[in-house]
Amino acid sequence: MDQVKIGKFIAKLRKEKKMTQQELAERLNVTDRAVSNWENGRRMPDISFFKPLCSILGITVNELMLGEKIPKEVKIAKADDTILKTLNENQKNERKQKKILCVLCVLLLLILVGIFFGYKRMHPNIDIYSLNFNYLDEPNELLNAFTYKGQNIYYYGIENAFLCDQKQTCFDLKESLDYKQSSLKRIQEYFTYQVGLSLNHFVLYDGGTNIYYNENYAAILCNTFEGNNDIYFGKREMLDALDGKYCGHEKSSIQKFVRTYHIENIQESNEDIKVTLINNKNERATVTVLNNYNLFVGKTYEFTFYTFENFSDTISNIFENSVYVHHKETEKIGEEQINEPIVVNEKQISELSELENVVMTIKEGTLTRKGATVIITDISGKNYIYGTWYRIEQRIDGIWQEKDIVLEGNYGWDDIAYHIDYTGHLVFDINWEWLYGILENGYYRIVKSASLPDSLEEKYFSVEFEINNQI
Repeated sequence: MDQVKIGKFIAKLRKEKKMTQQELAERLNVTDRAVSNWENGRRMPDISFFKPLCSILGITVNELMLGEKIPKEVKIAKADDTILKTLNENQKNERKQKKILCVLCVLLLLILVGIFFGYKRMHPNIDIYSLNFNYLDEPNELLNAFTYKGQNIYYYGIENAFLCDQKQTCFDLKESLDYKQSSLKRIQEYFTYQVGLSLNHFVLYDGGTNIYYNENYAAILCNTFEGNNDIYFGKREMLDALDGKYCGHEKSSIQKFVRTYHIENIQESNEDIKVTLINNKNERATVTVLNNYNLFVGKTYEFTFYTFENFSDTISNIFENSVYVHHKETEKIGEEQINEPIVVNEKQISELSELENVVMTIKEGTLTRKGATVIITDISGKNYIYGTWYRIEQRIDGIWQEKDIVLEGNYGWDDIAYHIDYTGHLVFDINWEWLYGILENGYYRIVKSASLPDSLEEKYFSVEFEINNQI
């Protein structure tokens, strides 16, 4: 479009209509300066003024865009030419806009790639090689450091934890998780790989809580039946200081004790080692332990154990009836490092208990008049088989009597063999309503049996409970 030609055409038609610029401006509701700019070719009317301007001047929009009147006989052809020209200009503009848009997209992509690689340079993935900590001075306290994906991360005696790569470039634990440089799963994999290399490890009987430690630090990765998945990092003494009060537990109900032994002899095999130990009373015994104990002949160690049981305080009994936790080198062979007798958890031992190191408890909050969830904890190491059979007995006048069966007709039990899981636990949901009905208030016990794979002999054990206004 010829802007100057169109301006002169507007001025000519206005004068033919004997209108001033002011009058035309008033009829279009614009300023006379706008009309002056049109007629001088400095500006084009806005497209919204095309129809009213053409109506006032008595021309068509096509004539306005051409800047001249069109004879009637060529008006249609001119209209087609104008339309085709406009379409052609629009296509050119569209192609130009597409090119500009493509260039902008490429630039944006380059910027995003640059930002991504710049981000990765600032926050690279961490191939965990070691863990470092900023240790605090006394007093040591348990701090709720931060929460990550619903898991509470606690620090004990440390200010910060760091994940370090092979070049000893270290990254703050919280920031590395926030920036997705690492994950709690990869940290767990690091701990698993380091067991036997730089870390000691044991599993709690609470659903599978893993505890890792060396002489410098300890880490607790909770995994309980109640769904607690919190994580604790701290000084090595954190385990002793918390004394089981972690992962949602109260203070440990399992007795922990320490014995000091001198290593007289070691015989190694593929999976375990036979160690001859001497205590402060010059008593000696040979016990079998795993080959990752890292013991050396001629050295003295403090051994820490957990136990459920009562037993005679001998070297052999301790290793047979306790769970080894850890050991550390010492020179104190002159005295035993223990203040408490080995008498533990007597309330958890059922009156009927023919199995050593096997305890049945009722899961908290599950007991009703119709049933309960029981947890069998087996640290015997004897691979007992447990079935679905059970019976309910009631204590009447001090005597245990089996409850009357309310089911009419025959009944039986599924012939299924169950074993404990890797944490030493087996969980049963028992609903006795179908067999014994709804229990009234009173004292009861659940009796179950177990046998060894190579024996038909059944051994029995139980857990006692009281029904008192349960729903």
